[in-house]
Amino acid sequence: MLQLAAHERVTSVLTVREFSEEESLVMLTRGGYIKKSKLSAFANIRANGLIAISLEENDELRWVRLATPHNTVLIGSTQGMGIRFRTSDEQLRPWGEIPGGCAR
Repeated sequence: MLQLAAHERVTSVLTVREFSEEESLVMLTRGGYIKKSKLSAFANIRANGLIAISLEENDELRWVRLATPHNTVLIGSTQGMGIRFRTSDEQLRPWGEIPGGCAR
């Protein structure tokens, strides 16, 4: 069971077979922050949970995807702007141990 505060909601649910070192979670917020964390960081979560990403005021988590270094992310905005990058460590570095920072 998850202990969620009144203002919290589940954004994504992912099924994984194992918490491998090669796979990562890529998280994107409405405000444009993107964070990549090693999937293995989620292998042993305490009963009181884990803060995977810290959000600024009025920001929200839009999606979370499982990624390998060979995947590509394409993000578009309502203003017609777009960005495409690989999820390799060279183009999207993972942020240290959880909790960590975000790139914008």
